[in-house]
Amino acid sequence: MNHSAQDECPDEETAKADPIGSEESTSIMMTDEDGVEREFIVIASVSTKDANYILVADKERLDDDGEAVILREVSAEGDEHVYEIIEDDTEFEQAVALFQNSNEDYELLP
Repeated sequence: MNHSAQDECPDEETAKADPIGSEESTSIMMTDEDGVEREFIVIASVSTKDANYILVADKERLDDDGEAVILREVSAEGDEHVYEIIEDDTEFEQAVALFQNSNEDYELLP
């Protein structure tokens, strides 16, 4: 992904970040397009009036590169949540701005 976060998010004032503490890291299992299940650590979540986003890192690669991905929630039913990668550049930039403005102890690079 080659995105940058230069635009401000219009819902910035309604965004709320929930960092995930290292003591009780939340992990989720996701199935990729090849049907392989992978475990991801949820680093933080941000909600606006229009969308919910999570910042996740592949547990197996966490120590290697520290790379994380922002996902948008597309549906939630009980404890079952469905997420997808943000394809739209503008929405991605807005989500990055939300996480950057949450003043948590991590850095998001374009």
